[in-house]
Amino acid sequence: MVICHCKQVTKKEIVSFIRKHPDISENELVSSTKASTGCGRCRSEVVKIYNETKATLPANVQLKIAF
Repeated sequence: MVICHCKQVTKKEIVSFIRKHPDISENELVSSTKASTGCGRCRSEVVKIYNETKATLPANVQLKIAF
């Protein structure tokens, strides 16, 4: 489903990007994917997808390396 018609960014692309970069901020997501950088009408939907996807990610887990 295309979320940002100006830049042709899909929901799948947004979700995938957030999952690959779980510590990304909303502004970094917009800057990286270009979603909502055209007319801006989709900004609320991009933020909604951002919040929903972040809520499904596991809590930050510190990587432990055995020496």
